[in-house]
Amino acid sequence: GRIVARREGRPARLAIGYDTRFLSQRCAQEAAVTLAAEQARPYLADVPLPAPVLALATAEQ
Repeated sequence: GRIVARREGRPARLAIGYDTRFLSQRCAQEAAVTLAAEQARPYLADVPLPAPVLALATAEQ
């Protein structure tokens, strides 16, 4: 299906994190590329991080 890439008329901003599991970073990179192709604005973590850290960072934005 198609990805909903707009929110309130603006490109959706999405945070993407990954952990230390095998190919996790590669999967996150592919997700970011796919979302960007749908005109979303993905933000990819530059280091592995726990999901609660990503959740806290997005809640503070």
